[in-house]
Amino acid sequence: MKRVRYVIRCFILYSMFVFKFFEAMNDVKLVSAKDWICEAGFLSIVELWDVKTGKEQVLDKQKSAFMYSVSFSPCGEKVAFAGLKCLFKVCDIKTGKCDILSKDEVDIYSVSFGPEGRRIAYGTDYSVKIWDLKTGTDEFVGHHKCLVFSVAFSPKGKKVAVGLQDGTVIVWDLKTGEGKVLGKHAKPVHSVSFGLSGKVASGSEDGVVSLWDLQEGTGKELGKHEKMVNSVTFDLGGRKVGSGSNDKTVKVWGVKTGDCKVLEGYDGSVYSVSFGPKARKIASGGEKGIAIWDIGTGNIEKRFGEECSLINSVAFGPLKIKEGKKERLEFMQKKYKKKLAPIIAWQEKI
Repeated sequence: MKRVRYVIRCFILYSMFVFKFFEAMNDVKLVSAKDWICEAGFLSIVELWDVKTGKEQVLDKQKSAFMYSVSFSPCGEKVAFAGLKCLFKVCDIKTGKCDILSKDEVDIYSVSFGPEGRRIAYGTDYSVKIWDLKTGTDEFVGHHKCLVFSVAFSPKGKKVAVGLQDGTVIVWDLKTGEGKVLGKHAKPVHSVSFGLSGKVASGSEDGVVSLWDLQEGTGKELGKHEKMVNSVTFDLGGRKVGSGSNDKTVKVWGVKTGDCKVLEGYDGSVYSVSFGPKARKIASGGEKGIAIWDIGTGNIEKRFGEECSLINSVAFGPLKIKEGKKERLEFMQKKYKKKLAPIIAWQEKI
């Protein structure tokens, strides 16, 4: 009887999240990190964009820095960002307040929020670390002999995938502290992304987009770009992988079928990609601002940002939680923490 009640509760919770997802599909936020070249050097800006209205909100500015990575918290309340010679920060979207997580201007190539919204994985120099927002401390995960270019939490938050300068793709188990090498590219891995069922996608300077199966210990090549791949990302359901490259194209790959949809028309290198609701749209950022693509037609629907700016990282925000629902969401996260983790994690890539 207890098992029946448990199954019913899980079904109700899942239904509620699915309903909230479709209810909020037309209220999508996009965050970006861009660089302007000015007299004093680089001016890095982190902005929040409303995809429907095109309105922008500046969250942070840093001079003589190079912003490299942004990541939404699962509930969309915070944005973490960092880069080269940048302060590692997290901003509250509602208040606009930014907290400095690290006072040292260390080089961080990638940041990734955990599914519970408390931890942030990041790669600095030759190490992978996790910052705990509640305690204000960081935890050492693993050391590498080369630069860490990309990190990504698993949907349940138990593992972290890492892409390295020497082309290696490795997954760290946060409970045991052990690292498992999935495979190796011929050149540096610039991006990794965790999907469902232990799938990990990687994109490399060799132009190859690879798909690794953590459970089976196998890997395969999804396909290639003509030039280096800067970004890879899974869609909400783990059925598609998006990739952006210096060949000025965005490609969408079928995880099971291996088919490829090529999106052309962006006049510049693509540095970052992120799927939108239902994987019908994908955002890309690069040398010519931000583009929102309709995957079905292959056309650019909207453009954001100045064309003279470099968009280094873009991320779609999660579904919008209406006022009055936040307390209930936090209660359910606490009570059903383990079972809700995969559902909450999916929201990060909406």
